[in-house]
Amino acid sequence: MKKITLLDHEQIVHKVKYSNKSTFISFLLFILFTVIYDYLNKIEYLSIVAFLFMFIFVVPTLFKILFNLYHRIFQRIYITNERIIIVNGYFLKIFKIFYIKDITGVFYKAKKFDNVNNSSSVKVTFKNNKKIVFKKVTYGIQIAKLLSVNLNKDNK
Repeated sequence: MKKITLLDHEQIVHKVKYSNKSTFISFLLFILFTVIYDYLNKIEYLSIVAFLFMFIFVVPTLFKILFNLYHRIFQRIYITNERIIIVNGYFLKIFKIFYIKDITGVFYKAKKFDNVNNSSSVKVTFKNNKKIVFKKVTYGIQIAKLLSVNLNKDNK
């Protein structure tokens, strides 16, 4: 198994974590939609409506739960004082490394409902026109402030 190798004077400043509440709310919606689907399916003349309801609501909610669980289990994001390290996978790890000195913009976005859940989205852009987006992460405002510190130093 590969491990993260840090530079000599580098240390991990923050480990990005995904919100638990987003997955929990998706799971509750999935249960609700499944109960409604089951009710509609029992009524004979509404079987077509039940079939459409399943494809419009039940299946996308299930995919959202699986997508959230995939990110929680198989993706880890570390912010060091020099780099952003994204580790995808569990056994076959794929590393993506972005240098903090190449950051050109940090954008923070949180809706009212997300503030209650303590989750938000952070978009980071780099000099080579690459961008990464952290969706539904906890403490997104702290991540945005942490990444924008070097950006403010360069602009002064």
